[in-house]
Amino acid sequence: MQRWILLPGAPRGLPEDFSSAWEELRGETVDQNRFRHVERVEAAGRTLFVKFFHKASWKDRLRNLLTPPRTFSQAAREVKVAALLEEAGIGTVPMAAFGEERFGPFEKRSILVTVGIPGPTLGEALRRDPGKAPGLAGVLEEILGRLLARRIYLPDLSLEHILLPREAPPLLLDLHNGAGPIRWNSRRIARMLGRLWAGARGTVPPFRALRSARKVLERAGTSLPAGEILEEAARRGERWETRERRKRRREVEP
Repeated sequence: MQRWILLPGAPRGLPEDFSSAWEELRGETVDQNRFRHVERVEAAGRTLFVKFFHKASWKDRLRNLLTPPRTFSQAAREVKVAALLEEAGIGTVPMAAFGEERFGPFEKRSILVTVGIPGPTLGEALRRDPGKAPGLAGVLEEILGRLLARRIYLPDLSLEHILLPREAPPLLLDLHNGAGPIRWNSRRIARMLGRLWAGARGTVPPFRALRSARKVLERAGTSLPAGEILEEAARRGERWETRERRKRRREVEP
């Protein structure tokens, strides 16, 4: 079974069905792993970023079916999580279309089309000008506070997944593992903060990162132990950094 949906505001000239979209929306690969890849495509008079989910693990399939917002594919999950974020007052990159191919309720492959927006990521902005760290930390505090208050879980949230368009509010991307509304626990919050902690190291002083995280937890009104969460977030951040270094070494080895 295949499904292809053009979303409101989609540019004219996009393919009319899933199979055509999978074959025709091709360009330069800008990101990839063994389950999915992203291509920059010039089509319909716009720069598009097309995410191809060419494989779904059983973990992905069960998450889609059992964890809110329930969907049948990772692409559809991104669209539903984006709607939750919009209700929470958090922007996301504009989505133009999505499609999926399923065997019964299980995803075989899916595709998400987003419109390219010029601007650096929050991580890039920090690396270019570390002096902007206090102001950008405020941006991050606002986003995290809203996520916690509305019980929206983004385990993949990192400084590279927050886009800073020119003269516009921040936009989030890479939402396929998101969930909500969920019940918070210390492990979930620590995981979400851990990747942010890792990304901020070297640009944001540790005391500033800790102060920002504690402020967010207090603002969200969570009764969970802030000290334990922050310690676990720091440990997770260090482990994530170690994995990323190993992955980069493997990529450059002959």
